[in-house]
Amino acid sequence: MKTSNVLFFTLFIMIVTSMTVTPQKSFAQNEIKMNDAETTVTHVLDQSTRLFNTALVNEIDSEKTGATKYFSANTHAHFFWLSLKDSEYNAVTGIKASRLEMIQQGQVVARANQLDSYSVIGQYQTRHLEKVNTFQHVNGENTIDIVLYLGSKEVARVKDFRVHVYEKPAISFVNPYQIGVQSEKFGLSLEMLNVDKSQAVDIYLRDEENNRITKTDKIVTDYYNEDESTRRMDFGLSFIDPTYLQEFKMYDLVVEVNEQVIQNPENEEVYLAEDSYIDTTFHAQISDLRYRGLGINLLHNNPYRIVIEQDGQVTKELNDIQAFFNEETYKEEINVMLMPEYFMNYGGAYTIKVYNALNKEMKDFDFLVEKDVVNENDMTNPFEGFKMFEKREDIKPAKTWSVTFNKAVDENTINNSNTYIIEIESGKSIKVDYTLQKGGTVLEITPLKNFTSGATYTLIVDQRVTSGAGKQLSEPAAIEFTVK
Repeated sequence: MKTSNVLFFTLFIMIVTSMTVTPQKSFAQNEIKMNDAETTVTHVLDQSTRLFNTALVNEIDSEKTGATKYFSANTHAHFFWLSLKDSEYNAVTGIKASRLEMIQQGQVVARANQLDSYSVIGQYQTRHLEKVNTFQHVNGENTIDIVLYLGSKEVARVKDFRVHVYEKPAISFVNPYQIGVQSEKFGLSLEMLNVDKSQAVDIYLRDEENNRITKTDKIVTDYYNEDESTRRMDFGLSFIDPTYLQEFKMYDLVVEVNEQVIQNPENEEVYLAEDSYIDTTFHAQISDLRYRGLGINLLHNNPYRIVIEQDGQVTKELNDIQAFFNEETYKEEINVMLMPEYFMNYGGAYTIKVYNALNKEMKDFDFLVEKDVVNENDMTNPFEGFKMFEKREDIKPAKTWSVTFNKAVDENTINNSNTYIIEIESGKSIKVDYTLQKGGTVLEITPLKNFTSGATYTLIVDQRVTSGAGKQLSEPAAIEFTVK
């Protein structure tokens, strides 16, 4: 097998002062070289990756997969949560990942270079989902692929996932969409995009004659996240007349901003349900380990029984647990302190089952508390599979970096999707300027604003960078550096 069948072209990364290009001989020691045996191994890994991904695409159901779906078009970075599901709503587990990309029509529109991987439950989250290019629609629905990577290797892909992006005021979520027929008072949580705290917000239900049928008793919380352009509000509402509490009724949910109605198709109605269930369970922490579940029609199904299990064994059963209405939050809830003696392994993974007075099981809840979330099997190297150059210290704030390739590159593949610098603490990329020199074999990267003193950065050259003949880079590369 010829090396050129797999390894298309290589690169070198060296420091240059200002715009000075270091002579070619200085790069020789950093050249990426692979003999025939290593080339063979690389080829096998590439094939196995493709086969693995084909199986995952069949297993992951984009319609069942849960994720953050609403984003402001006016911001740079967002929190993002992803839960992989199959067609039966079962979690797709065991896929460790270290970074994530959103790809729309072949272009990277968002990425996260810092990803918390909870592969044992098939969930992933990041506070550093960064938009690097504009979504196709900035006031509506976008179809994208969500791609998970372990280092340089693609390990999973959710195809044709739909997200919504807005530059105008919009609703990102309302919870709950169902309320109990036994609840004259209830809480509603609302999150909006592109609505700051200077704007007046009103929320209410109305009937088929457009009559307003609820009133606002209190605003529990009102928080604006400037970085994400999101405003989160929790309301305490009550029905104007108890006759509106009828089973199977659906009422329009109306949100007004400065007396103008804003609405998204998925947030138009609230349904009144007779059944009782728990729709929100808070993640427990070791410092205050407790079960806290919020739901509807809980008060009329007292008392409750709670069963705690670890490793398939019942470790504790709690009886005569009373749900109550929390006047501060306007939510019906069950709230129970969990003592260390309730567990075989306090701090380990556990399951809680909740049964109402009719012995109906409400829902299973699997918890991974801190000790198990930070599991060495999920501590992944975000640059596994990269060519890593030696870390550099005491870099000047106005440093220009030089990346030298062994063949001229296609300048169209030099962009913020494929060649970029991220600040490690925030996970965000910085704005840079690109200049190709030496007939396209030397790329100079200069920050538009000086690097921050004391901060640590990573310069990344993605494998999607191609030569003029369209050959991909043999492997992605990165170098970490700290500014003096």
